[in-house]
Amino acid sequence: MRNHYFTITTADEAGRLQSRVIRHADKRLTAPVINAQLEEINAYQPVAITSVSYLGKMSDTYFETGVKSLSDRLWPAFLAASTIFIALATFAATKF
Repeated sequence: MRNHYFTITTADEAGRLQSRVIRHADKRLTAPVINAQLEEINAYQPVAITSVSYLGKMSDTYFETGVKSLSDRLWPAFLAASTIFIALATFAATKF
C-alpha cells in the first residue's frame, strides 16, 4: 500500500529545530493529524511548526530503501507497450 509522506519541522522555545516524517493515507494533511503526531513525540513542551514539506506518495519499502519494486518499474513500460499496440491495431483496422 502506498502512503503520502511529509516532513514537519518544528522549533521549541530554545530555538532548537527538529524534523519528523509523517506517513498519512490522505494527501491532505490536516491540523488534527499534525497535532496528534506532535502530541506523540513532544507531549511536554510547546513547539511552533516552521515548515511542512510533501515528500510524495510511495510504498513503505521505497521510502525505507529507495528501491522501487519490480511492479513499479514495469508499470510505465506496460502502459507504453499497450498504447503502442492499440495505436497500431487502430491504424491497421482503418487501412483494411
